[in-house]
Formats: sequence, C-alpha cells, structure tokens
Amino acid sequence: MGRFLQKISDLLKADAGSVVEVSVDLFLSLRGLPGAAERAAQQSAPSEPFDRKDPNVAVVIVGRKAHVLHGFRRQAHWRDHVKERPEFLFAAVHRVENKDLAFSLLDRTERQKLLDTSFDQITAGYRKHKLELNSHRLKDGRLAVPLYLAFRGAYPFEEDGPFDQPINLTKAVGVVADELRFLDKTGCPKEVFTSGVLAAAILGLAIDDKAKSFVTRLAEGKGNKIDGMKDPVEALLTLTSWCSYMNRAETNKFQPELFRRSLRCLEGWLGEKDPEVTLASPMIARRKFWISGKARDIDPDPIIQRFRTVKNVEGVPDL
Repeated sequence: MGRFLQKISDLLKADAGSVVEVSVDLFLSLRGLPGAAERAAQQSAPSEPFDRKDPNVAVVIVGRKAHVLHGFRRQAHWRDHVKERPEFLFAAVHRVENKDLAFSLLDRTERQKLLDTSFDQITAGYRKHKLELNSHRLKDGRLAVPLYLAFRGAYPFEEDGPFDQPINLTKAVGVVADELRFLDKTGCPKEVFTSGVLAAAILGLAIDDKAKSFVTRLAEGKGNKIDGMKDPVEALLTLTSWCSYMNRAETNKFQPELFRRSLRCLEGWLGEKDPEVTLASPMIARRKFWISGKARDIDPDPIIQRFRTVKNVEGVPDL
C-alpha cells in the first residue's frame, strides 16, 4: 500500500480545504453529482488544453459521500488508458452541506478555470492576429474581463454573469484587433484603463470614429471643467481616480459599474457633432455633454448590440 489514500472512508476524513494524495483507482471510483460532468463540459473554455497526465483534481464531500468536482474528462480518459494514469493524484477537498451548494461550488470552480486559462487564449490571439502590443496594460494579456464586459456586458466570474457559453477569447481578440492597436498607440495607462474603462473604449472605437479623440484625451489625462461642470473625459477621469482609494477586491467589484458609467461618458462625447469644437465653444454643447457630479450608469445593451452588429457577430454563441 502506497502513502496515498486508497479508500473512500479515508478520503471522507480529510479536512476541508486540504490537499491529499489519493490513488487513481480511488478517484475513478467516485461519481459526479447528477449532470455535473455535462455542466462542467458546457462551461469549459473552447480552447482549454486537456492535459491527460495532470495529477491535480478536486472532490467535494456532501454528507457521507464524495463526488468529483474537477477532473471529469481525465477520469473518463484514465478508465480506458491505463498507461497514461499518474502514479497518484493531488485532490483538493471541499465540504458542503447539500447538493445545491455543491453545484454552486462547481460553477465557481469552472468560472475560475476560465480566468486561469484566459491568458493563454488571449496571447494565442495576439500571435494569430499578429498583434505586437507595447503598452504595459495590453501586452501582458490580461483582457478577459474587459472582453467579457464589451461582448456580454457582465463578468463571467460572478454569480449573475453570462454563462450560456464561454467567450472564445482567441477569436474575440481578432474581432477587436484594430481597436487594441489604436489603444496601444495611446500608451493605454493602466491607472486609467481599468477593465471597465477599457471595455467601454473598445466599444466606442468600434462604433464611432469620434471615440478616437475621446480615448486619446483620456490616455493623456486631458479633461476639462467649466463652472463646476465636467466634460465626458474629465468625468471619467474622476471615476477612475476612485480606484486608487480601493483595495484590489473593491476595484474588481467596481468594474461592471465603472463600465456602465464609462459608457455614459462615451455617449456624451459621441453625441456631439464635433466634440473638439464643442470644447472651444462650450455654450453650443448638447445637454448630455457637460456632467455635474458623477456620471450615472446606463444600460450597456444598446451599445453592445450596436457593436455586435458593426462587428458582424450577432448570434455568434462563443462571442
């Protein structure tokens, strides 16, 4: 008998949050919750690599039963391919009170897997579409959240996020390649172009050339104030400054709201026939151009729909 766990009774004694070494045979004896494998498969990223020899799995204990949480495909593969089985497995152990909580945990696990694999998908998109980006904000490939906000209007990693089918991030990079190139040329300072702002900028650049001056002024920090009123650029710069007072968790949570407020600023800029002329002659501005206080948030769906129409991706399920 090896040093790793061989019996389900031993696994059931493991502490929640621990990682234990288990035999492959033990893992193969476990069942998933009804429909869990299909649910995990539906939520997996289209281009997610399938490492047949990856020894890291996860199990969830509900009462006195242990179920597979992560590793469904490998479990099925190892049943038929004995020679590709690892010597033993590292199993992360979770405990929940009922099956509903187990499914919730499964969803969070699959959503986190999307986040973990997004870098590879996005950098693959850079290579495929010959994108050579130089700004620190874009070249590191951390675009999953901005792309989800731009294409779907919500996070994939929140409980209320859109999860019918994950976005093919490699494909999405190709769709917005021109917008990313323009943003890169502005320098795209990361302090300004947080996920919510970056998503709004991508949408604006795709639907209206006037967004180029908005994005350029935003990158240069060139907003304007008159009699306590802010132009759209200054209003958005004020919003982005809030992030400097937040910790990372608070900043991340704020991004969907910042995205919707950024779209209000963008809408105000695009509503002018010539925003640069408006800045030179403030009194000719339309009502929505100058903003007092903080920019309100707006429904992103009309702008996202316009973007999807312009990009010819209406009805494309993995975008």
